[in-house]
Amino acid sequence: ILRSRTMSKATVLVEHFLLSLERALKQGMTSHQAAYQEIECVLVCNSAHYFLPHIKQRIYESHDPKLNSLRFHSIIDATAAKLTPSVPVLLLATTGALQGKIYDKALHKAKAPFVLPSAFAQRKLMQAIYQGVKSSNNSITREAGYTLIKYWQENLHNITTTIAACTEIPIIFDALSHDSQEVRQFLRDKQIINPMTCTFEHIQKDETSQLFF
Repeated sequence: ILRSRTMSKATVLVEHFLLSLERALKQGMTSHQAAYQEIECVLVCNSAHYFLPHIKQRIYESHDPKLNSLRFHSIIDATAAKLTPSVPVLLLATTGALQGKIYDKALHKAKAPFVLPSAFAQRKLMQAIYQGVKSSNNSITREAGYTLIKYWQENLHNITTTIAACTEIPIIFDALSHDSQEVRQFLRDKQIINPMTCTFEHIQKDETSQLFF
């Protein structure tokens, strides 16, 4: 990527991400036999949904009929469709996803009030995700994860539903459940909403879905 003097470091990183995603889509399409048949597509990273409008625009402008046959399912909207109006939820996501407000519009539309972790709890969540699960460090996953659960128990005891808006969060919860009967029971009493599960259930139930970008 050629970086001009007017491009910030953030802009260059975004452009790099979009090019990488576009390249991945093209590579995936090459293995699809029916070149011009409509293809369903799910981006499994919650945070990456921030960029989907940009990649959709790039695909449209490419005038590539194969790429334009893609239809993206929104895991954000599929998740919001599972919520009960007026029932508060705890939104657990990466700091980037929260800053990008990728869930805000969908949750407001669903009339679902949501709360965010404290700054301390958010740091522990990020630690469990990046230094724990992504680094294959089970001890950090458990230590940071337990701190997050304790925060939930002590400060948000009235919140019984959470959106696990990062693919690593269900892994964290699963690790904690295997280690502690107390945590296992605590999580069993909660509604843990997994966006990927919501999306694939939706695809299986209704192939005429309107939850597209």
